[in-house]
Amino acid sequence: MRRLRALLLLVVIGGIVCRVAQYLANPSLWHDEALVALNVMDKSAAQLFGPLDYAQAAPPLFLLAERGLWLATHNPEYALRLVSLLCGIASLPIFAVLCWRLLPGAVTPWTVGFFAFSDKLIWHSAEVKPYSGDVFVAVLLLFIALAVKHGTVAARFTWLSIVAAIALWFSFPAAIIFGGLSLTTLPQLWRRKGLVVWILCNALVVASFLLLYLLTVRHQHDEYGSYLLRYWADDFPDYAHPLKIPWWLANELYSLSDHPYRSFGAIVALLGICGIVNLSLRKEYRILGACVWPILLAIAAAFAHQYPFNGDRLTVYLLPGIFLLCGEGTALLRERLPMPWQKLWFVLALVVVGRGVVEASYRLIVPRSRSNVRPIVKYIRIHRQPGEGLYLVGEPDAQKITAESYTSTLSRELLCYWRDPSPWHAGMPANLSEIPERRFWIAFTCLPKHGTKTLDPLLKRLEPIAIEQDRKLAPGGGGAAVLFEKK
Repeated sequence: MRRLRALLLLVVIGGIVCRVAQYLANPSLWHDEALVALNVMDKSAAQLFGPLDYAQAAPPLFLLAERGLWLATHNPEYALRLVSLLCGIASLPIFAVLCWRLLPGAVTPWTVGFFAFSDKLIWHSAEVKPYSGDVFVAVLLLFIALAVKHGTVAARFTWLSIVAAIALWFSFPAAIIFGGLSLTTLPQLWRRKGLVVWILCNALVVASFLLLYLLTVRHQHDEYGSYLLRYWADDFPDYAHPLKIPWWLANELYSLSDHPYRSFGAIVALLGICGIVNLSLRKEYRILGACVWPILLAIAAAFAHQYPFNGDRLTVYLLPGIFLLCGEGTALLRERLPMPWQKLWFVLALVVVGRGVVEASYRLIVPRSRSNVRPIVKYIRIHRQPGEGLYLVGEPDAQKITAESYTSTLSRELLCYWRDPSPWHAGMPANLSEIPERRFWIAFTCLPKHGTKTLDPLLKRLEPIAIEQDRKLAPGGGGAAVLFEKK
């Protein structure tokens, strides 16, 4: 047991090192991060409770924490990513203790390894988005519901509801996690004649959610709800084609398994299914419900077209429960398979965790990056002359590059580093001949792995009306600055 504890501690420390290393790598803010950051920089604390600009949605306590750090430091990267980093670090020891109390000792370090070395969880821990906070809240609520042993069931559920009522303001998916845990706890309280406690505790959370909805959610939904619904349209069932819905659901469930370790979804799904079987055989319905009910409620929310269900960042809060199921599945294979197959649990766990460790080790040398706008900003600031225009352009859909692809008003990463580069324009005019400045810059941002090839169609369309004077490419990709002078 001492060796297992030492291994578990090593896994937790390794996960923390990976998260801190990604944070310290300090890549440029990428598109979605920048849009959240601009809301934090430009809006007052009171305004952050209302509609957000640039088709963004985020919980108010997360935004207020970001706003406080911005005012204290005026650092758009280290400060604004600190909330996510602290959530990512805090999640690890809590999840480790949760697994230690629920799972057999031999499989606990591997289960925590699934969590610690998931590339997605490491990335979200150094990002100006609320996803790391969603995971932290999910782990905390699962810990209170399953790992706290002191007090009666009613007392523990009361504390759970109080924490959830507050956590809703920091993480929207806390409502789904609490809903699943509430349904899991209902049979226990029913047997102990605690139905009144269950109703009152749920009423507290519902009241908190209704207040949150009135103050924040409805404003964000009204402002950009239709845009967000269109953006996530593939992650809702299509009632116009009901025969496709079962396939949609199966595909999204597999995507959810594949999300933490790309191309290893079959192993995660297999271990998760084995975990459901193991918990059913052991009659551990409390743990089973805590892991499965949130997934079912997330699917129900998608069927109601209220919250997307997919294998992507919006459902990352489900991963702690999925990893718990994987731990239970690993235990099933270890304890119940006959001798020739008994080591299968070790092979599968080693494959998944080994994949995570290898990728995390590589990322210590080559950190993740979805933008490299900083050198572009620096170059333009040095070389731009008074009166020269500035057009902020992002990467269009590579499959549908049209003249309108470059008119988007959401490509504003540069503004996080250069607060007022007047005169500037978000996107290009649909009619390029309407550009008013004689000399103008195009600041282009893209994923480093895509390069600047999607900028070429725009440059060709400019050839009849302007001559290229200067060009600067970001080292390693991620953006370009191009100066034109009209003919």
